[in-house]
Amino acid sequence: MKAGLLIFFTALTVRIINLIFLDLNPDVYLVEDQRFYWEWSLKFAYLPWSEISANILSERMPGAFLYFETLQWLTNKNLFLVLLIQSIIDSFTCVIISNCAYMINYRYKLYTGLFASFSPLLIILSSQILSDTLFLFIFVSSLYFLLKYKQSGAVNFIYLSGFMLGLATFTRAATFPFIFLSLPVIYLLIKSNNNKDLLKTLPILFFFLVSAIIPIAPRLYDN
Repeated sequence: MKAGLLIFFTALTVRIINLIFLDLNPDVYLVEDQRFYWEWSLKFAYLPWSEISANILSERMPGAFLYFETLQWLTNKNLFLVLLIQSIIDSFTCVIISNCAYMINYRYKLYTGLFASFSPLLIILSSQILSDTLFLFIFVSSLYFLLKYKQSGAVNFIYLSGFMLGLATFTRAATFPFIFLSLPVIYLLIKSNNNKDLLKTLPILFFFLVSAIIPIAPRLYDN
């Protein structure tokens, strides 16, 4: 618990210091893909009252746009506050990464979390209006729940892992193949937890697949 708090507040402090030294005037700061995400969110992309053509919207996944639209609504479009909330989310990501390391080898927890806290890549991405921070938070959460299953044997963690993987795909389509590539990995995990009955394993794999498909089902239907 103490290590988790240390990692969280260290990561958050570093990210806030980074934000303080940035010129967050949207007209200057938002360029290229950042401006694209910001402006599409201002136009309510993927909401029923979107100002963007449905044909154009079909090319991308909605997750990041709905995320930024929510942050814009919460902060009254204040870029600093949007990035502050994103920094908080990224700080939680650092804690989740450390917890994943702990379940692999307990000695790695603090070092891995602090490494993530000071990672230049994560710090920079948390200060950008891009999908990376949200995607990483969700994807790492999927890995965390899979490791929790390995540790505890509770099948519900497999379904949570699948659902988070589906949300990650809802943010970035690149992880879509992982939904299916995860099935043999999960099968091996189930076997390693002393469950070698194939008839009992197949329903678990099926419901993992269902959990992962649910978040992206509307996009699959649309396309």
